[in-house]
Amino acid sequence: MRLVATSLCWYRPHRNFGPSSRQLACNAIFKHIFGSIRTHVYSPGIVTGTILYLPICFTCYIVTYTSHLISLNNLCIYFIIAPLYEFWNWYKYKRLTNIKN
Repeated sequence: MRLVATSLCWYRPHRNFGPSSRQLACNAIFKHIFGSIRTHVYSPGIVTGTILYLPICFTCYIVTYTSHLISLNNLCIYFIIAPLYEFWNWYKYKRLTNIKN
């Protein structure tokens, strides 16, 4: 697992690190985990997100920070910006469902 995450982080970390791992982790957290808790319905994405996406994301954060590829300021910005895409999708969904009703 660490080998896969390390190879993902070392290959052009500033281009591939941010969008890929953090969006997958936020998708796992906000859509699958929180969605399943709220609706009380099983989602297969829980297994993939919990076992694969979250560890890869956090390992990428740790590897790139300890290798001095990103600063602490950028790391904090990544944590703040990461869920914004999921919140934007949630907003668009709510807006579209209110228009149809």
